[in-house]
Parts: sequence; structure tokens; C-alpha cells
Amino acid sequence: RHQPAVDSLKELGRIDEVIVEHRVRTVTRAEVLERFICDIGAIRRLTGPCDKVSAMGSLGDASTAPQAGIQITATSGALIRWSIGPTRDEPASHWRVVGGDGTADLNVDSTGDWHATVTRNGVAEDRDYSQAIGVAAAAEAGLLAVGEPANELWREALADLELVEAVERSLRKGRTVELFHEE
Repeated sequence: RHQPAVDSLKELGRIDEVIVEHRVRTVTRAEVLERFICDIGAIRRLTGPCDKVSAMGSLGDASTAPQAGIQITATSGALIRWSIGPTRDEPASHWRVVGGDGTADLNVDSTGDWHATVTRNGVAEDRDYSQAIGVAAAAEAGLLAVGEPANELWREALADLELVEAVERSLRKGRTVELFHEE
């Protein structure tokens, strides 16, 4: 949620689109949902609250690999596309973020390090963020959130869980699901 690579993308201005693609070997349904929760928490830091979810495919089970696509709209108008599918090659994750002031491509390698290329005004800049930096930032944010009287960490967790429930409901019913932001 508090990965510095993602937080740095706020400099792109208003976020219009976020595309996240994961290529994995075999993972369980629980691991897919855990990955989705981690990603969507970070994405919502860029786009704001989400209001509609549409999911297709399968999150995987004992006999099949995950192959799913999830589309989410944010109340800001941003479009979020999140997908997961199988690979025979090295597992990989790729993020593409399109903002009013530029674009960013982020790749997460097998060690958990983030590599970003941010393009603004036609100039590309490469940035690297180690997993250790991300863990330290998340720990600091968690400690700050625990001390907040507004209990924002709890509200963020509830919003993440509501999104997971909406994804599962959309997969089951085969339709778009609206979020009501209930606590």
C-alpha cells in the first residue's frame, strides 16, 4: 500500500488509468486475492475510492491456474484494469500508470524490487526502489496510522475487503457490481 514507487506517481497529476498485469506460475486462490488486496490498496492511493467492479475469468482453484481480468472505475473517473495469468517464464508484474502530466511503467522483479520509468514532457527517467525501502515505508506508515485517532488504517482495510467481496460477487454473478462504501 505504501510502496514509495507508487507514492512517487502522484507527481503525474490526475490519474486517468492504471493497468496492472501479473504473470505467475501456480498460485492459490488465496494468494491471488492477497496480491489483489496489496495492489488495490496502493492503487486507491493514486485514484481515490472505487465505485464499480467487473470481473471475468477464474481466480484459480485446486485444478486450474488463475486467469482473471478485473475492471474497476474510481469515483475520480480513473479506470483500473488488473489481471493475473499463467506463465512458463519467470514470474513478473507490470504496472502502467497514465496521468494528466505523464506516464509511468513499473516492473517488479522476482526479488520484490521495483523499477520505474517515468515519462513527463517527453523526458524519461529511470528509478529503482528496493524491497527494503518499500518495507520500511510500509512499517512507518503503519506506525503512523496506528496512532491516528481517525483510524484511517481500519477504513482502508474495510475498503479493500469490500473490493474483494465485489470481485468475488462479480465473478459469481457475471455482472458489474456497485460499491456502497459501507463500514
